Amino acid sequence: MKGMLTVLTVIVLLTTAACGPSPVYTPTALPTFTPIPTFTPMPPIPTPTLTPNPTATPTPYVDRTPPKISGLEWQPTRVVNGKVYDGMVTFEAQDEHSPIAYAELNFTPKEYPHLSKAAFPEEDPRRLVLKPLDGAFDELREEFVANITDIIGGREYEVEAVVEDEVGNISTARLKTPYIREFENIAPLDEITVIADYYTWFEKPGTPGNHWYNDQGIRIHTYMPLLGEYASGDPIVISKHIDWATGHGIDAFCISWWTTGKDERWWDYHLTLNLEEFLSNQLAEEIKFCILYENNGRFKIDNEKD
Repeated sequence: MKGMLTVLTVIVLLTTAACGPSPVYTPTALPTFTPIPTFTPMPPIPTPTLTPNPTATPTPYVDRTPPKISGLEWQPTRVVNGKVYDGMVTFEAQDEHSPIAYAELNFTPKEYPHLSKAAFPEEDPRRLVLKPLDGAFDELREEFVANITDIIGGREYEVEAVVEDEVGNISTARLKTPYIREFENIAPLDEITVIADYYTWFEKPGTPGNHWYNDQGIRIHTYMPLLGEYASGDPIVISKHIDWATGHGIDAFCISWWTTGKDERWWDYHLTLNLEEFLSNQLAEEIKFCILYENNGRFKIDNEKD
């Protein structure tokens, strides 16, 4: 046993001698740590103040509906020998929401640019500011009457009614009067029958067979009519002719029915249509007529000696 311990001691010593002296331990420095900052609590979130929605103000109603005009009519009130001197215009206006506040009537002599102004007597337009029949603008529905006096005539007239409600909405309505005579019809007041020749073959210049110019464009009439170079089938021309004739004592027209035989198309076309216009004219009942059948242009002559 003692011998074994000696051997072990020798081994330990040998081992220690072989490994050399033990190193000296040098402690490593500890790392430096940044201190954690102290936590600062967030300030409290303020509670929002809720502003209540304002009460909605309703949009006021705006009346944009114009009044309605109805029953616009013209009627003569003083007539002497077919000549209208005075007349009356009636109409009513109604609004759904706003009372009627204003009304006027315009009475305007009609103009005819295609005819000479010299044929129409001068007359100024008229403007009448109206009051309701009950005397006051205080209702949604009002009635109006306008009296037109001392009408010169010799033409048609344009009638315009204008109505406004109290919030400014405006409406208009229009009509045209029939032809109003310039002269009284004196032809039937005596026992003498006066007949005048009447030719209905005229058309506006530029129309084939117009009878104002020949085929070469040369004027073939000597005197210029007061109406200018008119068309015989123009209703206003026919009315003027009847007005002038009967207003100066002519009882009847002897209407020519004639042709050259050279171009029946234009002659028959114009004569037929223009005669139909004459017979349908509003003043046709105030004058008599007959047909002058001019055979020299229609009958053919076989023997010039006959």
